[in-house]
Amino acid sequence: MVKSTDAQSTYPTEFWILFLTVFAAMLGLGIIGPLMPIFASRLGAAGIALGLVFSGFSLSRTITMPIVGYHSDKHGRKQFLVMGLILYSLISIGYLFTHNIIELIWLRLLHGMASAMVIPIAMAYAGELARRGKEGEMMGTFSIATMTGLGVGPLLGGVLTDWFGESAAFLALTVLSGFAAFLAFRFLPEQHGTRKKRSSGSFRENLKQVVQSRKIMGVLWFRFVMTLARGTIISFFPLYAAAVGQSLSNIGILLSINMLLMSLFQKPFGRLSDKTGWRLPFILAGMVLAAISLFLIPYAHSFVQLLILNLVMGIGGALAFPAAVALVVEFGRQIGMGSAMGYFNMALSTGMIFAPIFSGVIYDAVNIQAIFYINGTIILAGTVVFYGLIRSAKRTPA
Repeated sequence: MVKSTDAQSTYPTEFWILFLTVFAAMLGLGIIGPLMPIFASRLGAAGIALGLVFSGFSLSRTITMPIVGYHSDKHGRKQFLVMGLILYSLISIGYLFTHNIIELIWLRLLHGMASAMVIPIAMAYAGELARRGKEGEMMGTFSIATMTGLGVGPLLGGVLTDWFGESAAFLALTVLSGFAAFLAFRFLPEQHGTRKKRSSGSFRENLKQVVQSRKIMGVLWFRFVMTLARGTIISFFPLYAAAVGQSLSNIGILLSINMLLMSLFQKPFGRLSDKTGWRLPFILAGMVLAAISLFLIPYAHSFVQLLILNLVMGIGGALAFPAAVALVVEFGRQIGMGSAMGYFNMALSTGMIFAPIFSGVIYDAVNIQAIFYINGTIILAGTVVFYGLIRSAKRTPA
C-alpha cells in the first residue's frame, strides 16, 4: 500500500478494490431495477402482491443483516462478501425460470439474504478504512460506487430490455455479480488490524448499546424514513411514469438521474459536512427535499417535470447520506463496524418492507397518486421526529 501522500493514505489500495467490486455488483442490481415492477405485474402481481415482491427481499435482508454484521466483526468480512456476491450471481439465473408470483417472491427472499452479505459488509470494510475527521468524505466517496452502479444500471436495464428482452437484463446481473465476486476473492485483503477490538461484546450487548443511544436511534429513524421515498420510487414510480406515457427507456433514465446526482454530490457534501461539523442541518435539509419532491410527483406529467423532481430528490439524498453514515462510522468504532453498518442497513430494509406494502394498500384503496401524497407527508412528519431525537441526544448522554 502506498502512503506517500495524505490523499493516498486516506484512500488506500484496498478501498479502490472494494469500490470497483461494489460498483460492478450494484450496476448489475440496478439493471433489473426498472424491469422488476413490470416483470412482477406480468406474472400477475398487483397492489399488495407487488409490494410483497419488494418487501420479501427486504424482510430476509433485515433479519439476516445484524447477524451477518456481528459475525463479520468476529470472523472477518471477506468471506461474507464473496459468498454474497456468488449467491447474487446464481440467484439472478433463477429469475429466467420464474413462471408465477409465488416463485418470484421466494427468489426475492433468497436474494435479500444474499444482499445482507454485500453492501453492509462492504460499508463496514470502508468504515474501518476511514480516518477520523474524514468519515463523511470517505464514506461519501465510497457511496459513489453504490449510487453510480444503481444509477447507470436502470438506464442500461431499460435499454437492454427494450432491445434484447428481459433475459438480457437478468443475465447481465449474473455476469456482473460473478465478476465482482472474482475481484473480491482475488484482490481484496482481509482486515486484521482491528480484529481484537471488533470482536468485543456479545450480540445482545451491541444491540443494547444501539437502543440506548438516542443519536444512533435518530440516524436509524432517518434511514427508515428516507427509505419510504426510495421504496416508493423503486416500487411504484415506474408504474406511475408508464401511466403518464413514459417509455421503459425514459423510466430508466429518470431512475438513473436520481441516483447519479446523488453520486455526483456525495463526496463534496461529505467533505463539507466534515469541515463544518454540520451533520444535523445536512440531514434535515435532505429529508425536507425528499418529502417535497415526492409530494409533487402526481402534479408532474411530462418527462421534464419528472426529471426535475428526481433531480431535487437526488440532491436531498446527497446532502443527507454522507452526514448520516459518518455518524454511524463514529458509533461503529465503539461496538464494531460490521454491527453498526448492519443496523444502519437494517433500518433501510425495514423501510423497504414497509414502503411497498403500505404503498400497495394505498394503491388498492385509493389510487397511485395518493401513494406520493401520503408518503411525502409522512417523511415531512418524520423529519420533525428525527430532529427531536437528535436534539434530546445532545442534552442526554448517549
